[in-house]
Amino acid sequence: MSTDAQLAANQLLHEIEAPGAGRLRLPRHAARFGATPAREPARAPSLGEHTDAALAELGLERAAIDALRARGVVR
Repeated sequence: MSTDAQLAANQLLHEIEAPGAGRLRLPRHAARFGATPAREPARAPSLGEHTDAALAELGLERAAIDALRARGVVR
């Protein structure tokens, strides 16, 4: 991971695998508490990764989403 002794000792970086990007090193949260642990860092969503879920939340039916996708309106 890191060759810096301080970073390694404090486990300040977290490695994740990101589709299309390979391994990423992300900073952990600076403050860590035993009773309320923070979530591990995560990658940003890929373009279009949550499109179907977002459109469904807006009330669009599966057929309408498929039609938008077929017309190239959404990915």
